Amino acid sequence: MIFDKNESRIKELTRKDARKYSERIAELTERGPEWWVMYYDSTSKRHAEKCPEEFQKSRKLAQVFERQVLTSIDKGEHIVKEFRVVTIADLCDFYITDKMKKSERTGQRGGLSAAKTMAGAIKRHLGHYSFDALCKKPEILVALFDDFPEKSWSQKTIWNFYVVLRRVINLWIDKKLLTCRNPLDAVDTPPQNIRVMDYVPTQADYDSIIMACITEGLPQSAINLIGAVRYTGLRIREVLGWQAEDFCLYPDDGSTPYFKTKILKQGRSCQITIPMRKELWEIIKNQLGERTGGPVWQWKNPPYGLFEIRQEDGKIKRLYDIAGVQVERPFHDFRKTFKMELKRQGLSKEITKNIMGHASDSMDDYYSHFSRVDLESAVAQSWVKPPISNQNSNQKKNGDFET
Repeated sequence: MIFDKNESRIKELTRKDARKYSERIAELTERGPEWWVMYYDSTSKRHAEKCPEEFQKSRKLAQVFERQVLTSIDKGEHIVKEFRVVTIADLCDFYITDKMKKSERTGQRGGLSAAKTMAGAIKRHLGHYSFDALCKKPEILVALFDDFPEKSWSQKTIWNFYVVLRRVINLWIDKKLLTCRNPLDAVDTPPQNIRVMDYVPTQADYDSIIMACITEGLPQSAINLIGAVRYTGLRIREVLGWQAEDFCLYPDDGSTPYFKTKILKQGRSCQITIPMRKELWEIIKNQLGERTGGPVWQWKNPPYGLFEIRQEDGKIKRLYDIAGVQVERPFHDFRKTFKMELKRQGLSKEITKNIMGHASDSMDDYYSHFSRVDLESAVAQSWVKPPISNQNSNQKKNGDFET
């Protein structure tokens, strides 16, 4: 149904006190009709929406807009006026608030911190767009994923960005706050590419990376930062939060040097004390020099740009590609390396979870990738020695290769 809102206002003011509101009534009369359309959405909720400017010239044009609205409702593609100006940043805030409420209700905070991080990235790249703009121009999303601006991100992280963005929008659709299709339907799902997630960087990988850092002339502090993550297994932002006064390099009682650090556990920050490996002790000693206070590192945010090296031909190449290693994430993959070192020492799951800030057994398992060498002990006792093929045996007799 369409109606003239100015006419409705005039009737209301006349009913209240025509004499008192005479000037306002005259002003509304001079303005002429202001056409609105009243309709019910798919949930039977009533809405009143002002017709766009191009449909305000006559009743017939207002009826054309009404038919467009009703048709889009039937197709399930209509966005009610209250949500046309809602931005993606608003949707992200709503999503995080909903997750926090669920966490408080269930007492489970696993994944909340990661969701906040990814929602922040979505707000950074898409937050200023209105939801209506993305629905009308899904090519904005297509262009974003075709040439993703975060060049240092792995395919896995881009895939997570896509998944969280879909959840952010679907939350509003599922709650019947939006009655339309998700504009991400226009985007091909990015490849998850979990190959690197199944690979645990080795000490040889680390040595190759450090050598590449030296060859490419990276500052010593950057080399130290990689080593700090590699020999603690902590998250890069936890490492960047270190203060010099938190390190005890020379304990008075002659015990193992240690440091205090804040870690995220179940989405909450807590401080723990961790004994240092000799390798970390040497790194921190080098990094601090004579300093006894202040931040250990000069960066507040991860210096990913340091790992993108400009070649002589002008092209940008990742440092880790130059090093010839499979590690895609400059720091984070070494959490798996450290986790596996703890596992190989036979430490309990509770200790490995606590030292690395993993809230659940599933996350502990996620970072555990046992190699063939790790698993050989399960069958080793059944073999006196591994079998040798006849061909290999003949080669040995002929002295073709050494044993």
